Amino acid sequence: MANEPADTKDHSSYAPGRPGKPFFFPVGIPLQIEISGVPSRMKSVSVGCLPDNCLIIRQPSTPAPISKMLFKGNKVTVRYIDGGNAFGFESELIAVADQPARILYISYPVHIIRKSLRSSRRIECYLPARISRRDPQAGIEAPLGEGVIIDISRTGCGFTMASESHDDALAAVGLGDTVVLGFHTPGTENRIALAGSVKRIQRDEERTDIGISFHEMEENLKEEILEYIATLEKFDWQVC
Repeated sequence: MANEPADTKDHSSYAPGRPGKPFFFPVGIPLQIEISGVPSRMKSVSVGCLPDNCLIIRQPSTPAPISKMLFKGNKVTVRYIDGGNAFGFESELIAVADQPARILYISYPVHIIRKSLRSSRRIECYLPARISRRDPQAGIEAPLGEGVIIDISRTGCGFTMASESHDDALAAVGLGDTVVLGFHTPGTENRIALAGSVKRIQRDEERTDIGISFHEMEENLKEEILEYIATLEKFDWQVC
């Protein structure tokens, strides 16, 4: 895995138990794991988690048998990439299940290493916004619904919205599409319309998350966004 968080000096770390910073372990995301006593790194997939209890991952398929290394208490290292960040943590094997699927139960991590893979760090926020899809040829904007900007940087943002109320509209959005976010920054009355390209889409039954890379902004708009980000940075609790 490129840019592995456990092997870099340029990283941030945090404790999952910190109030307001729960550890989110995405289901179905590709993992790279190491098991003590097994010489090679292996591929796996996240299956689920019980907060503050354990994580569940798929047992890796390997050319050589590893069953002798799958004992309670053996060390497991997990790495994965999600949302523009590389994560890594150490854990211990709790139990093994072969039926109905071959899965591993590992301990809930106490300490996690994170490295941002973005050119500019995003700051968490909460900005209600409307999103529209823009036809670049006709210049027509089709409203998609309302949601929340959950993180922002000078080059992009993360946007989330409930899936159930906008399923039909969201189904038309694809990678590379141009979207426009309309919102107000706190303390101002001017509505900002910010255009960007869709770089990431993640959907589940409850919500749709969209990663957006901003297009070139006018100077006055850029200054307003940077001023807002600077304000957020003063109160950012992302890095422990």
